[in-house]
Amino acid sequence: MHSIDVSKGNLLCYQGIFSGSVLSIMNILNNLTISQGVRFFLYVFIFLQPFNRFNSFREIGFGGLLVFSLLKLSKKGMNDIRFSDKTIIALFALAAWSLFVSLVGPYPVDSLSAMKNNLLAQLLIFFVIITEFKTLQELKGLFWVVVLSFFSVTLLSAFEAITLAQSHTLIKGHDMFTHKMFIGGYANLAT
Repeated sequence: MHSIDVSKGNLLCYQGIFSGSVLSIMNILNNLTISQGVRFFLYVFIFLQPFNRFNSFREIGFGGLLVFSLLKLSKKGMNDIRFSDKTIIALFALAAWSLFVSLVGPYPVDSLSAMKNNLLAQLLIFFVIITEFKTLQELKGLFWVVVLSFFSVTLLSAFEAITLAQSHTLIKGHDMFTHKMFIGGYANLAT
């Protein structure tokens, strides 16, 4: 039988480590500007797109992106958005039509949930990009995040395939590929 030492000294040590970690996170968040927060969570969200295994972290990235975007919107307003641009008008028309069709369709709750999971993310990314990135040089960082993301999933997929080939399960064909594997991020075997 194992015993746990919860003497006052050890308990204070654990509390000190925990509170130190919380204080470190709070210091990072305090020094983070709203624009840096938007970019950080955008990079996290974009990087994790091809990874099926890390859905929770992708959702955290999306949530952080949404929160920081709303904070920026509340502080600076919508001055960066040109509502007369035909692309933005078309995007608003698409969003309005999707909302209308979702509400009057046979399964409005399911449709609204799918709209939240799909269209909301793309709308948010679009508006973050047009408000955060003003030059081509600034967009290069986002481009390299996408390249690094797919490079990472490619390396992990190759490692998985080599591991499966060594265990002779590769001979069984496509039955071995699941969406839980890293290669599932490519969605090339999706049905």
